[in-house]
Amino acid sequence: MAEFAAQGKTSVGWFYGFKLHLVINDQGELPRVKITAGSVDDRDPVPELARSLSGKLFGDRGYISQIEHSRHRSPVNFFVNLIAGLVAYTFREKKLSLNIRLPQALPAVVA
Repeated sequence: MAEFAAQGKTSVGWFYGFKLHLVINDQGELPRVKITAGSVDDRDPVPELARSLSGKLFGDRGYISQIEHSRHRSPVNFFVNLIAGLVAYTFREKKLSLNIRLPQALPAVVA
């Protein structure tokens, strides 16, 4: 994996590996996902991830992913673990969500 991974820094310290960038909508769904080397600035993939989205975009100051494993010896093993984690998340019955959907428009009253 040395040919793909890179050293990076997070709010909790240095690491060697990759970064997973996600866009999560207000219902907890994952419309966009991007993987970068650990050395890529967290802001760099934002324009691509946000392309053609509407609404407000919020970011966090750092997080620890549930999809962690430090002994991947091949890119295939790494991606299988990553995809399995993302699929497991999408099938979770209760996802984190904001539940801020706007109510449907009320019918117009004609006098």
